[in-house]
Amino acid sequence: MIKLLKNKIFSIIYLILSLLILSYVYYKSEIVFGGNRINIYIQYYIVSIILIIISSLTFFFKKDLNRKFLLVISSTLITLYLIEGLLQGFSFYNQSQHFKKFQKKYKNINIDTRSKLEVYKEEQTNENLSLVFNHKIYFDENTKLFILGGKSNTKHLYCNENGYYSYFYSDRFGFRNIDKIWENKNLDIVIVGGSFGLNACVNKENTIVEILRKKNKKFKILNLSWDGTGPVSNYAGFFEYINDKNTKKLIWLFFPNDFENLNAEKNNRILKKYINQENFSQNLKLKQNNIDETIDNLINENFLKKLEKKKESLKFSAFIKLQKLRSFVSYKGEIDYDHNLLKDIFQKTKNLTEKKNIEIIVVYLPDFWEIKKKKKLKKKKFFF
Repeated sequence: MIKLLKNKIFSIIYLILSLLILSYVYYKSEIVFGGNRINIYIQYYIVSIILIIISSLTFFFKKDLNRKFLLVISSTLITLYLIEGLLQGFSFYNQSQHFKKFQKKYKNINIDTRSKLEVYKEEQTNENLSLVFNHKIYFDENTKLFILGGKSNTKHLYCNENGYYSYFYSDRFGFRNIDKIWENKNLDIVIVGGSFGLNACVNKENTIVEILRKKNKKFKILNLSWDGTGPVSNYAGFFEYINDKNTKKLIWLFFPNDFENLNAEKNNRILKKYINQENFSQNLKLKQNNIDETIDNLINENFLKKLEKKKESLKFSAFIKLQKLRSFVSYKGEIDYDHNLLKDIFQKTKNLTEKKNIEIIVVYLPDFWEIKKKKKLKKKKFFF
């Protein structure tokens, strides 16, 4: 028996590694993302199953053939990691060159290489500082309040894509607006959306609101967008916060990951009530103190720990998982989403806007894969 195990030791190792890969794919696909990214992980399921089949077949290989197989596997892995190392080095070089050009063009800007965690820890002691993050990943069935915005009247640290961290000051309800906008009964435009609508990683002068105001300085624009929100949250925010306002236009900023967000939102106990119950409301305007306290708790108990863990493992983890190489060869397929739910959301929005005589404008921004594959946007037919 022991001799047999020694002869098949490599086959056993192959099989264990293949099963571990499959387990990890399942963990990421079904537990971390709740099955909402199966269009991405299906290719990894296929690869994992193929590896299991091959590793099982090696039990029937002769010793000499197993050695040759080990040589092929080792050579392949070494080649893959060499390519990954080159890609990561090339990416780092490109980023440094980009920052140099950026600094040359904007001489008054210093490139900030700190992590988000480092920035927060350094600046939080000097002023009232909060963080922009996706709240809903921390909510479960026991959540009593589903938050749609951020902390009120607070400076928010957002993100860094251009060599600098973007910040903004929130209004009385935690959104990215000048607070006095709420004093207006009549509005020209209300904007809803996710990080696209929240203008991720850009400062005030480059936001959608400011660009629209350049067209007309008298425009009264209210932005109800927040990071990580999807169609149900967007509808809920519109319903919660403009019920006592009059507005001419609703601009709905839609990005492909909103279909993914829809899948995550459709099972939330609170959000479902906005769709299934007539005139359901959490009365969020009256609960901002509770919202602020909840956000502080989430940051201190969950989000900061996540940032710390991410900082420690990001570079090594990205290399081990061949992140750069996979980004070249993996395919992000069509997202399977609940068409009927999306129709219901838009129908409820349409009913609400028609009562208030509001014009709806949907702005759809294709993602990289849609542009690269030049796919026809079948999803458009579900818009109003």
